[in-house]
Amino acid sequence: MSEQPDPASTPPSSAMPQKTGMSRRTIMTIVGIVVVILIAAGGWFFSRDQPTNAKAGDCISGQTAESMKIVACTDAKATNKVVG
Repeated sequence: MSEQPDPASTPPSSAMPQKTGMSRRTIMTIVGIVVVILIAAGGWFFSRDQPTNAKAGDCISGQTAESMKIVACTDAKATNKVVG
């Protein structure tokens, strides 16, 4: 005679397995934070040589507002020096 397992001692087959790892919401939050940091870093990187960021002692090259940028004072393209 074959022994059948007691149905009360076996777990139901429809039981939900426990989730492991990070939830989708946590991953999306991390991705969002990384995107905001990258946008801020990109904004800083691309605006750092704008003439509006020039300080006393910095040198600027260019003749029009659109073409002006901060350059090293040893650069041959440096045409103006910020004073005061």
